[in-house]
Amino acid sequence: MLSSASFNGITGVILSFLPEEVLTLFGETPTGFSTLALQVSGALLLGFSMMNYTARKAVMGGIYNRPLQMGNTVYYFIASITLFKYITGQSFMASPALWVVSLTYILLAVSFLKLLFSSPVKEADA
Repeated sequence: MLSSASFNGITGVILSFLPEEVLTLFGETPTGFSTLALQVSGALLLGFSMMNYTARKAVMGGIYNRPLQMGNTVYYFIASITLFKYITGQSFMASPALWVVSLTYILLAVSFLKLLFSSPVKEADA
């Protein structure tokens, strides 16, 4: 939870306060709408970060904190698929920054999927 909170928090702050620079880094021309969309996305990520940070010591898995776990799983899984589809559909090599972001999303998606299908209780030795 702490790694998810940290990633979302850092990304949220960057998107909220430096949207034009982020667009330029990824080779896009900043427009009014794209800047606004990144700032709103940054606010969303900051909220998600605070939610994950407050639940960082809670037991995850099973039925406890299931809504939080499902929200993280769905978010990272859909974002991973979307980023992967975008990168593989490009006729040119995607920027290294996009690869780093995509791999981070994939890692967090796999982690939350594993957590979704595991029990928080350790199996007793037979």
